[in-house]
Amino acid sequence: MQFMPDTWKDWGRGDINSLKDSQDAARRYDSFLLNRYGGDVRKALAAYNWGMGNLDKDIAKNGANWESHAPRETQDYIAKITQLMLRKGQNLNINITNSTPARVATSMNAAQH
Repeated sequence: MQFMPDTWKDWGRGDINSLKDSQDAARRYDSFLLNRYGGDVRKALAAYNWGMGNLDKDIAKNGANWESHAPRETQDYIAKITQLMLRKGQNLNINITNSTPARVATSMNAAQH
């Protein structure tokens, strides 16, 4: 897991060089992004790679065609990660379990483009 210093300030706890601390921060950040974008894995990946502000502006400007207007680096990142997920036997269904006392679980589905 890699974090920019500002992102670590928001999501990190402990040592940025610790695998355990980085995994914990990545889990919380990824869950946040999936929730923020209604379970859309492609948008969550874009936000992780390009930044939420950039993605939100792109969606506001281009609607459903947001991905074709994202930078090539972000488009390639989405393609690479979704292909890795599929090769690992994942079907891009993401289950998020909230660790609140209510144990709210949400199932997310991302259709591959």
